[in-house]
Amino acid sequence: MNTEENNIEQNREQTPEAPKFLGVIEGYINTQYHPTRGFNPNDRTRFRIMTSQEIILDLADMVDMELNDVAEAMMFLGYRTIIHDGKVGWLLERRIE
Repeated sequence: MNTEENNIEQNREQTPEAPKFLGVIEGYINTQYHPTRGFNPNDRTRFRIMTSQEIILDLADMVDMELNDVAEAMMFLGYRTIIHDGKVGWLLERRIE
């Protein structure tokens, strides 16, 4: 194998594979929300905590996903989990229109 072919193989191994339902989840979530690190629990109009199960139920008419499919896509998109008021979910920040 020559050097160029070897470099191509290494690049394929280093490039993370896109999650299974990335396009569907990205289109659904990223139209209204974006990943964030900050959180103000008093600003309920700006932030939302959404579970993987809620995402699955909202998209059930389009695709048949599992919890791990949602988790992989959300992590790939840069979202993080949070616990607030006893609810564990994905932290979403509303996009400014």
